[in-house]
Amino acid sequence: MTSPLAIIAGVPLGPYRRSQWNPERPGWVIQVIPSKHIRRADLKAVWSRVMDAADNAPPAGAHLLLLHDHEQGRRQFKDLKTKSYRATWLPRQLSRQYGSNQFRTAVERVLYFEESWRDRVRPGIDSPLLLPETAFSTEPSVGDVWLRAGRVDEHRDHLDAVEKAIVRFRKRHRKPDGWHDHKRLVFKHGTPHGGLRLPEWRKRKLTCEFPSGFHFDVRHSQGRPFRLASQERTVHEYAVYANVDPHGFFRGGH
Repeated sequence: MTSPLAIIAGVPLGPYRRSQWNPERPGWVIQVIPSKHIRRADLKAVWSRVMDAADNAPPAGAHLLLLHDHEQGRRQFKDLKTKSYRATWLPRQLSRQYGSNQFRTAVERVLYFEESWRDRVRPGIDSPLLLPETAFSTEPSVGDVWLRAGRVDEHRDHLDAVEKAIVRFRKRHRKPDGWHDHKRLVFKHGTPHGGLRLPEWRKRKLTCEFPSGFHFDVRHSQGRPFRLASQERTVHEYAVYANVDPHGFFRGGH
């Protein structure tokens, strides 16, 4: 089994060049992508490199350990693609301490937590976390399960609470014939479509890699016409069935 990739990104170029530290940890492949600025932790100029590295991660997926000097500026890096990976922000005060004991300890703590997250939360092919949250209508008490699974870390939420939320979701929405949402729509695993080339990030969600063309066949449990919201929040109408992937992109229907 391949090891997951941990990408440490945004370290100021000066401290990175001065340090002799080459981060290693059993069970992980670690890659460092420094900032292009000598003194600033700045992801802007290297963000495309970070995403390229994540897109080409092994099947075990990518975990991002990010540094950026400006707190408000961090929001610009939260786009749709990051739902394919795990992202943790390292404390800003560590930006100029690359290779120090404090920096190494912070990285060690993050990777230790991510190992627990992978054991307890990371989705498999039959996890409710692969359902498209924009299209699947949940009961209110479990509607935040995707958000919580993606953002939980040692400072926010708790792994045991997220695990329990996933179990509650399964109890409320899983039946023998598929996932049943609040609008009586049934989501079943469809046969993967071939021939459509997708970007690598579209083949992963929360670090889980699924077969190219993997999707859900969606129908109304009573055979009625229905509506679905895409990942862009546009509403589509279907008379019989729809095909939708885990990110909420539609792949046809009738």
